[in-house]
This record gives sequence, C-alpha cells and structure tokens, in this order.
Amino acid sequence: MNGELIAGVEAVYDDEASERVTIEFIIPNTDSDLIPEVTSIDRIYPNPFNPETTIAYNLAEAGNVNLSVNSIKGQKVTELVNEHQEVGQHNVDWNADGQASGIYFVKMHTENQDQTQKVILMK
Repeated sequence: MNGELIAGVEAVYDDEASERVTIEFIIPNTDSDLIPEVTSIDRIYPNPFNPETTIAYNLAEAGNVNLSVNSIKGQKVTELVNEHQEVGQHNVDWNADGQASGIYFVKMHTENQDQTQKVILMK
C-alpha cells in the first residue's frame, strides 16, 4: 500500500528496562488508489432496469471516449459521452424513458480499445 508518513509519536518510559518506542501512522495515498489499471466498463446498475441505469467505467489513460447505446439490431439509440476525459472512474446515467423493453448494448470506444456490455430494459 502506498502511504505517506503524516505523524510520528515517540514514547519514552522512565524505568531503565523499558525501550523507547516510535509509532508511525500511515494514511493511504487515496489518489493513486483511484487510478484504474485498465480501461473498461466497470458495471451497469441496476441491470435489468426501468427506466434509468448508471454506467460506471474506468479510464487507465486520458483520451477521447465515445459511450453509446445501441439496439439489438445495431442501431444507435443514444450517445451518452463523446469527449476527451481524464484518467479515473466515471459515471453516466441513461434514462431510457420512451424506449421499448428489450436488450441494448452499451458500447465504449477509446483510442486503444472497444468494449461492449449488455443491458436489459424491463418495463
């Protein structure tokens, strides 16, 4: 675990048999813990859903991201993200109000990879 020493406490005892003890408190470096190792669609929740779901995805490197939803026939239903984004964890909500019940595919395209996950709209 990466950490940073933020405090040290030294305790000294009066009797000669005691040893001096140093206690260090380590706090995790939360910034580095949040950097994803891989670019991926992390999860879609809830799934199945009605009528709104959240798509969580990770970017291991900054770049252009296109996140869209396609029907089972391959037709683009909506584009949720189409922009440059920084490294990290991201969330986007999809409100499918007005769409028919069924299976849809969330497609994420970055400069280095494509990924698809199935989502089910149940009304």
